[in-house]
Amino acid sequence: MATERLRAELDTVAELDLAGFFLTASEVTDYCRAHGILAAGRGSAAGSVLCFLLGITLSDPLKHNLLFERFLHTGRTSMPDVDIDIASSRRDQVLRWVEERWGLSGAGEAMVANRITYRLPSAVQDLGRALGVPPELRDRLSRALGRDYRHHRPHRAREAAEVFTEVLGEAPVKEALLNLLERIEPRFVRHLAPHSGGVVLSREALTAYSPLTRSSGGIRMLTFDKDDVEALGLIKLDLLGLRMLGALERAREEVLRLTGQWLPYGELPDDPTVWREIGTGDTMALFQIESPAQVQMTARLQPRDLTQLAHQIALIRPGPIQSGTVHPYVRRARGEEPIPELPEPLATILAPTHGTLLFQEQILRIAVHYAGMTWPEADRFRSRLTKVEDEAEKAQLREAFVDGAAGTTGAFPWEAEAVFGTCAAFRGYGFAESHAHAFAAHSYASAYLRRHHPAAYFAAFLTEAPGMWPASTIAGEARRRGSAWRRCVSTAVG
Repeated sequence: MATERLRAELDTVAELDLAGFFLTASEVTDYCRAHGILAAGRGSAAGSVLCFLLGITLSDPLKHNLLFERFLHTGRTSMPDVDIDIASSRRDQVLRWVEERWGLSGAGEAMVANRITYRLPSAVQDLGRALGVPPELRDRLSRALGRDYRHHRPHRAREAAEVFTEVLGEAPVKEALLNLLERIEPRFVRHLAPHSGGVVLSREALTAYSPLTRSSGGIRMLTFDKDDVEALGLIKLDLLGLRMLGALERAREEVLRLTGQWLPYGELPDDPTVWREIGTGDTMALFQIESPAQVQMTARLQPRDLTQLAHQIALIRPGPIQSGTVHPYVRRARGEEPIPELPEPLATILAPTHGTLLFQEQILRIAVHYAGMTWPEADRFRSRLTKVEDEAEKAQLREAFVDGAAGTTGAFPWEAEAVFGTCAAFRGYGFAESHAHAFAAHSYASAYLRRHHPAAYFAAFLTEAPGMWPASTIAGEARRRGSAWRRCVSTAVG
């Protein structure tokens, strides 16, 4: 099975001519490994056997039945996304090496730009200054307009004309300001800034595609954003700093110094005592599961393996919350509610999540195996469905889905419409299953270190500060655990 899956992935890579993309990504993670820098790919790339074997990701996708087609398929017209999390304290070192490796000789490396566009309050300040509006009036206008933005009510300048009249009266500058604002807001680019992690790599000079500039912080930057880069077919890697990986890296080094033991992240032992501790809801200073909502969820679900932990992490997201997935999943996982009988292939697709829709990959599988779409069509369907606002477009998606289901599985229209409604309700931000598993691996690693090497872990955690709680709270937790550990040792010795 593993060989067959790998050959299928390699065939896809060859057909899309993406061998250079994967080799480039693996060269970055190889550098990290060679220099003791903790790095791990996440997102949909974690569903690729090829990425796992190249060392780009750390989780075995076959073990967790992760879907490669969410990451890459032969109908894809854009470059795949590979997000590589890097220990935050070492990310600058990796970026310097990347610039030396690809950039110094031929300027084949640069960050993607973010186009910072005008919002009405900032546009008022810049244009008001140019038109000679006194600072106190500009500030009053910005404050009045900013109130609407804080309540998520963006508006065009003409729609806020009464605010301008209130502050500026009928002075000629009011009309001039409104005319200019309507022309530049909200599409006009105010300035460019480096993307948080997007690095473009090329064997040839990037000046063949775009002018290069330097940010205020000295970072070499294209004048293109991520969508432009994708359209040009350039290789883009997202090299992102993750504080938790910094903490895990520091803890691993401290454990090695004190004990001579090297902890292989991605291959840590499956320890029942670690799972029992997680299941109590005692999750302070653990990655992704230390928030109050996750503490409650952990105590209710009591995960016992990485799959269950990945499901729990994915539950507390807007997509599952808005689609009504959370409570049915929890009740069914706890045996408090029966899993409804579903026709095939829905029963098989939704069985791992107790008959609920939890992951993006499940929508893809439903679109392919239930509604008869190809993988490219399913990918477009999922993407459009999560963004569509126009009822006419939504009706077109529904009609195509219902017709496809009738021809593929013989589903009656009302049955297919109910399934479509479940998929359409999965709006907002929901995890890819592969992404959830990548994060679950970090969560387990943090729990393992906290359990078996608490001093090294808390020292590293306090240094990197990756969590949501203040240092004083974490320090108090470390002291509590130290006292409890000493009591256990003294009791055992006695």
